[in-house]
Amino acid sequence: MITEVVNFTRRSLLTPTWAHCLWPGDLDATSGMRCDHQWAGCFGGWPAQFVLGLLQAGERGEWIAEWLEGVAKVTAQGPFAQAYWAEDVHPTEAGGGAAKCYDELTQGNHWVIGSGALFAEMILDGVCGLQVDADGNLTRKPSLEVWSKDATLTNIVAQGKVYELRKGVLTQLT
Repeated sequence: MITEVVNFTRRSLLTPTWAHCLWPGDLDATSGMRCDHQWAGCFGGWPAQFVLGLLQAGERGEWIAEWLEGVAKVTAQGPFAQAYWAEDVHPTEAGGGAAKCYDELTQGNHWVIGSGALFAEMILDGVCGLQVDADGNLTRKPSLEVWSKDATLTNIVAQGKVYELRKGVLTQLT
């Protein structure tokens, strides 16, 4: 079932720099133009949540990193917004990424939204595999090795202890 969900999403929802939140072929999904919860695009936090779900389900394909490199193009437009158009619906904007949805009726989307913080969780927990165990110690679990093997994060503080991650190796410093 997980494999089929992943294959459907790759085949039917993901675009080169963003995603559709609903399948464009579903007539019920095309009844409106809200790109945060229609076929025309998706909410800003969903790509990060999708990647976290993939990694938790054991998917580690290099295609995830390749897709995220496309998604990263939206940052050329500034902070994450509430929603972006899928580029097969609306032309791309600065940097070639999916266009931010406008903040006018009927859209009413906000230009900056806190869901961009989900991308930080995606990097720390998903890509780098960092997690705090029940005793408050920072540990490392399987992650997106295509990136984490080269990742360096310094001055990571968890429960008063300082850690660093260098080339995929987690070390407690204090």
